[in-house]
Amino acid sequence: MIESRPRSKNDHVCGREALEQRQEFQCSYPVQGGCVRKWDEMETLLDHAIHTLGGDHLKNSESRILITEPPLNPVDNKKKMMEVLFESLNFGSVNISNQAILVLYAQGLLSGMVIDCGEGVTQIVPVYEGFVPNHLIKRHSIVGQNITSYLSSLLQLRCNSSHIYDLETVKEIKEKMCYAAYDLDQERRLARETTVLVEKYTLPDGTSVKVDRERFECTEVYFDPALIDMECKGLSDFVFDTIQECDVSTRKHFYEHMVLS
Repeated sequence: MIESRPRSKNDHVCGREALEQRQEFQCSYPVQGGCVRKWDEMETLLDHAIHTLGGDHLKNSESRILITEPPLNPVDNKKKMMEVLFESLNFGSVNISNQAILVLYAQGLLSGMVIDCGEGVTQIVPVYEGFVPNHLIKRHSIVGQNITSYLSSLLQLRCNSSHIYDLETVKEIKEKMCYAAYDLDQERRLARETTVLVEKYTLPDGTSVKVDRERFECTEVYFDPALIDMECKGLSDFVFDTIQECDVSTRKHFYEHMVLS
């Protein structure tokens, strides 16, 4: 969400409109590290999302809403969310569900390992028969923001535009062009010997930058945190260790069904 100064309700813009005007407004992120930190701004964002999707004809008091929550969501956060939805937005009924369980349900599964890689939090969540053992939920140190920052540093070696330092622009490049390499050696060979991986991205000032090996090198941070000087295990090793901590009888289900969200 983006907001301008001075701060008033009429000064808020959200979503795509906010991104297009981010040079004129002060950027604000109500959710940090998987938890809501600024509730007044979150209320504005929820109201915008609900009426954008439902239209002006939507009557909250006659509607039901399903809200997802991250694992280990603090009770105070849950209570505040209920307060906002019932008292401020006037919904008739509310259901708050664990997002990892819903991810599995969407795949037609009751058991599996959900690897939730978000911009501010990465969580490893084992789900068995619709139940989440809270003591086995893990948080990984590498999050989407780390990938964006690393991609920015890689692109600075290729392009001198000031927009490469704008993380929102770099984030858009990441989301549109980047991927995790299935065979890293092969991808590096393609980048070195051919131009098949080269894609052009037009920056907001009209100039363009060619993105090549950066497309897959940035995501390697997940598997090799040392690239950004972080001392922790790579994501694949971290997932393996998490499964090994689970009961022997359930491990087979987690190895068979891994869902990335």
